[in-house]
Amino acid sequence: MADTAVALAELNINAVTTDPAGTSVSAGDTAVITPVKARKLAFRVTSTATCTLTVKAGDNPPSHSAAYGDLTLTIGNATKMFVLEPARYLQDDGTIRIVVNTTAATVRAITLPNAL
Repeated sequence: MADTAVALAELNINAVTTDPAGTSVSAGDTAVITPVKARKLAFRVTSTATCTLTVKAGDNPPSHSAAYGDLTLTIGNATKMFVLEPARYLQDDGTIRIVVNTTAATVRAITLPNAL
């Protein structure tokens, strides 16, 4: 169970952003994202088989919404997107941790503009 760093791509208003290549994360490993500031994050996850992700609840502090707990998502043989509010998932080391439980997946992390 290794940690795999996932780079952030930044989505800009009124500009074209290249789709990030993403980072392959093996089953049983954890995708680790270090967000810039407390901005909302979008994720694009691709899997070739059914894959379950667990977004780990944050630490309090800094995550004042950590009491809501982990979030479990299922990604089928497809590409799916979701948005996270860092206030619920931010760890005390400044990261967000997503465990890839069952099948390897490619994870892309995208910072949304503040205006959205």
